Amino acid sequence: MRFHLVYGKGLFKYILIALFFASHVVAQSRTDIFYPSGNYLIYGCGASTEAIKAILGQVHQHLQKAIETIESAGPSTETYNAFFRGVDPKIVTGVFRRIIAGGNIMVNGQPQHPSITCPHANHPMLREHWKLCEGMKRFAYHDESQFVFLCPRTLRLPAYPNVRDCVRRTNSKNRGISLLETQFTILLHELVHVYLNRPNLKPEVYGIFECLELPPEKSVANAGSYAFYIA
Repeated sequence: MRFHLVYGKGLFKYILIALFFASHVVAQSRTDIFYPSGNYLIYGCGASTEAIKAILGQVHQHLQKAIETIESAGPSTETYNAFFRGVDPKIVTGVFRRIIAGGNIMVNGQPQHPSITCPHANHPMLREHWKLCEGMKRFAYHDESQFVFLCPRTLRLPAYPNVRDCVRRTNSKNRGISLLETQFTILLHELVHVYLNRPNLKPEVYGIFECLELPPEKSVANAGSYAFYIA
């Protein structure tokens, strides 16, 4: 009798553990829940939610390292001068700090959490954004609200840049676009739009060599310059 009681309790414990993990997996596959990551919210991303959380964490870590490098070496490093020559380092680190903090966005006079969203065809609230993604063949976009929309094309890209994506100045055929076409760099790029705190450069400059040629007042307003600098 004692054996059956002990065995029963042990079996019940394992059933509870199994149910907990099963419910966690089901919850992560749902697309109607806002999942927090710091002050950020992730919505509509289903099974990709945890991966996006991890990439957001990597964005924060790389930005913090960049801040430390800029503050210790000043604007004298070759990479900083390549993309932001003549720019007050506090402007660049200010953008990085705002992204890391993920401060609320004012929308119609109300503070809103910055939200990373994954549009798809079967979600009634996100279907129109999915159509925009597909119709314009976008990777991502920011619509001046608290939302960054990561299109389905982005979720099929590599998660992080690879050293093979680095380009040499002599290679005029490769404009460095492959550095920008990763989930990490695209998310960073869009968050720069959110936290730039100044009018974005229009038209935006995407190629790495074109970014290197921008004068200071344009480089600080161009999201691609920040993305290439970190990548």
